[in-house]
Amino acid sequence: MWAGVSVSVLQILWFVLGVLLPTFFWFWFFWRRDPKPEPVRLLIRTFLYGAFAYLPAALFELSMQTALTGMALYIFIAVVEELLKYFATRTVVKERDFDEFIDGLIYSMTAALGFALMENIFYGVSFGMEVLLVRGLITMSSHVLFTAPWGFALGYQRMRNHNKYAVPLGLGIGIVLHSVFNGIQIQSHPTWGVIALVMALVTVMFLVADRLYTTASKEP
Repeated sequence: MWAGVSVSVLQILWFVLGVLLPTFFWFWFFWRRDPKPEPVRLLIRTFLYGAFAYLPAALFELSMQTALTGMALYIFIAVVEELLKYFATRTVVKERDFDEFIDGLIYSMTAALGFALMENIFYGVSFGMEVLLVRGLITMSSHVLFTAPWGFALGYQRMRNHNKYAVPLGLGIGIVLHSVFNGIQIQSHPTWGVIALVMALVTVMFLVADRLYTTASKEP
């Protein structure tokens, strides 16, 4: 009896630490940069679209795991996931409340968190709830950071109404970062060197994203 209770409590703890707290933290961390906060209904809708986007992504990736290996698989995963997060974000671009440069970053971040939450739940159910702690700290933040280049480009294109190459370029950068991250991180027996590379990449992406948020928040 007590063993069963302790396992359930531990699973809940892993879920809170690995899924809920990182989601709320990263949302707050980036949302606070917005001088004019977005409507809650649009944020919730974009978050849910991002969460639902994980389902077709998982199906695509599972269907290609036997056909692709190595870097080809990592690139395929990056392309699928970034495009689906992008399409989830695109649903809000024509809304009247999308009226600031930084809104592209805010909504792309929101869709990415919805996507990452669903992905982490899947991994927790499949591989054990204890994996959520590492994924909550690294993978969830990485999903947000991958979207920063094209989220910035989306806001730029929407508010400047020109440069049709901005978004494809932003998507390309996000896909490259995602592919490199996958290539470093997806290994059966990660070493300290691999962990150091992952942390270095996340740090660089964070510094770049921070700069993009700072720049966008100063633009009308």
